[in-house]
Amino acid sequence: MSLPIARMPLVVLLLTLATSVNVLAAPPSDLQERERNTPDLPQSQQSLPGRGGQYCGPVSASNALAWLAGRGYPELLPASQLELARTLGSPERMNTAKTRGTGPQAMIRGLVGYVQERGYKIEQIDYYGWRKVKGDSVNVEPGHPNAMEIARTLDTNSIGLLNVGWYKQEGDNFRRVGGHWVTLLGADENYPATFVVHDPAGRSPQGTHERVTAQQIETGKLINPRRKSELDAAGAWQLGGELKINTRKGATTSVLDNVVVLRLE
Repeated sequence: MSLPIARMPLVVLLLTLATSVNVLAAPPSDLQERERNTPDLPQSQQSLPGRGGQYCGPVSASNALAWLAGRGYPELLPASQLELARTLGSPERMNTAKTRGTGPQAMIRGLVGYVQERGYKIEQIDYYGWRKVKGDSVNVEPGHPNAMEIARTLDTNSIGLLNVGWYKQEGDNFRRVGGHWVTLLGADENYPATFVVHDPAGRSPQGTHERVTAQQIETGKLINPRRKSELDAAGAWQLGGELKINTRKGATTSVLDNVVVLRLE
């Protein structure tokens, strides 16, 4: 026979009441909320220029902006997400090239132009990376970006986009053979030096959340044959975990090159 509430021991009473109203259940983390509500649109789309082959930048940005649209900025997604990606990659915005994709400067220009066109004000736009960008409204942090630290700064009015470099490792040196944009979802505090992304490439099944590890490089050079440049690799972050490398041009590893963070008012 069950005891009346008035005669229950205090500990039993507290546990009974807590269970009945479900107050013991932990709320979902910010990362879990982003994983659940951030779209993962594939870039391979017949209706995108070049069937989306170079559209990782606009598509990754569309994933992030679509999430923001559900957080109080509805005009960022006025129609379908596919139409949003097409708009972002257009000559008037990111001007995504058919063979070279979207550089960091073009990513920033496209994001700023689109957000302002939709009637929203930008609180801050941060750029972290070794490639040069310019703009009076851009807070530039040169050098090797730390995705874990950046991921911890994301909140309900901000998004992050990672530019991953594909590299062929040659001894201590890393030769760049290509690059790729992914959507940053957040830091996974349950695993050291791990963050989570959505990758729009066909290598990653739609709806998959990749947990990416990061290890700091201690020595060597980052070599960019296209730009005929070399950069000290010490301090850069070599990526691993579930990130799927594009090996078509001989890449054997990946290094985080640049990060763009957009924060709205």
